[in-house]
Amino acid sequence: MKIWDTESCIAEPDSYRGVVFGDTPSGSSSSSSTTTFKHSAQINDITFSPSNNIFASASDDGRILAWDARVREKNVGPIAELVVSDAPARKCVFEYGSGNWLASASDDGRVCIYDVRKWELARVLYDR
Repeated sequence: MKIWDTESCIAEPDSYRGVVFGDTPSGSSSSSSTTTFKHSAQINDITFSPSNNIFASASDDGRILAWDARVREKNVGPIAELVVSDAPARKCVFEYGSGNWLASASDDGRVCIYDVRKWELARVLYDR
């Protein structure tokens, strides 16, 4: 699987807001199963789980979207949507070993830890 994160994937002049993945890069004449997921603001970070075939993105819209990288159908939504904060989500990272935990950091100073097995907030490490 290849992942492309360029403005040429979607015609949006302001900033890139989607994650496109599939077997064929944008602009190709092939009609492969390429999927686009949208944030309502710019994406700041993308992270991959080391063991669960999941990837996630953090965005200025204050959300983290996570989805199964094995799903190849068009228009299939994320497997989880985490509302991190009203402030932009800057970083997200899966725990290195099992990939069962996801951490996020946002502009308002919050660092949140999520249990990926339930897609629930487990702990807020810092909250102003």
